[in-house]
Amino acid sequence: MHADDLADLLRWCAALSTDPADLAGAVVLAAGPRWSKLVDSPADLRELTVHTFIRSSEPAEPVPRQGIERIPEELRVVVSAYDKLPKLQRAIVMLSCLEGATYAEIAGMIDRSVARVGIEIDRALAIVNADPYSMRAALDLITWHLPDPVEVSRALRRHTTT
Repeated sequence: MHADDLADLLRWCAALSTDPADLAGAVVLAAGPRWSKLVDSPADLRELTVHTFIRSSEPAEPVPRQGIERIPEELRVVVSAYDKLPKLQRAIVMLSCLEGATYAEIAGMIDRSVARVGIEIDRALAIVNADPYSMRAALDLITWHLPDPVEVSRALRRHTTT
């Protein structure tokens, strides 16, 4: 596992989870022998990342985001509210606001209707009290602090022993 292979994965994991190394380890485990093919297919890797995130269990104690103190206060509030959203809404917001995926693309990825995707995005943005541009800015900032590949390897080992 090389850092270059993990760049997109780590960015998506940092946007979705407060413990991105753990999520990345779970995604690598879920990929199994398909890993080398997924590295060359970002869309498939992104879809596996979203599915793994949605299916993963929440930690008993929320993990504070690393580097959150460096984010401007108005966006820190957005990130805090985003982290409290249900997983499906977080995934949909990440796909729409950070990745620029269309509602139809998101619907196909998460097996929901296009109308449901629109409803969930509207609800999530209302709860977070942000427009798509502020949400994009907040997500961009939280993806600046990526976990080290060594942390991902440790998380992968933890996942394989449990």
